[in-house]
Amino acid sequence: MSVFDEFDAKTIDRLKRHAQEAQVIALPFLNYEGGVWKIGGDQVNDSEWIAGTDMCAVGWTLFQDNRMAGELFVSALASDRPPRPSTHTDKSLWKISSGGWRSDPWRPHYSLPLRNEATGQMVLFKSSASIAKAAIGKLLQDFAEKRRRPVVVLTSTVVRRNGHDENDPIFEIIDYSDDDASWPGVVVEKNDVPVAEPKVRKNDMDDDIPF
Repeated sequence: MSVFDEFDAKTIDRLKRHAQEAQVIALPFLNYEGGVWKIGGDQVNDSEWIAGTDMCAVGWTLFQDNRMAGELFVSALASDRPPRPSTHTDKSLWKISSGGWRSDPWRPHYSLPLRNEATGQMVLFKSSASIAKAAIGKLLQDFAEKRRRPVVVLTSTVVRRNGHDENDPIFEIIDYSDDDASWPGVVVEKNDVPVAEPKVRKNDMDDDIPF
């Protein structure tokens, strides 16, 4: 008999949560730009993936000096989008975008995990750009109707906007997976909102915020 045997279930559950968090390894990012899907430097157009739509997260990303400086997100399946964090509210300090208006450093975003059927590799697609959010939104709508994780091909389509051709990302659904198990390494809730706001340097005021 050990004193450890006297730990109650609540204590053990807490320890299990800490153990799970400690073993989380950051997933590589799946990126899209101008009709090209990439993981790092590797192009992955036309590859097949299972989209973990039930593990999609929704929230906010803070950009500072063209880098991600904070995040707040929750499970899209379990919660509504959280309110915008209450930091960086002074609009006079917001950077001026290329369009000539001041841009909120907190940007709404979606985060979608995907797993490659052939290799088992898992990646994370995160975006606050409207065309990418629209692609994720279609997957969420499909999941609400089918209640299955879709198998998708990473592709794109050309759309004419304001007299210019633009390449929109497409998750082309070709099948559905019976897999409903959780995926290791996928985090669907995070609260990493900086407590203190960094001082804004004068020469940084006009830099663009990345998409």
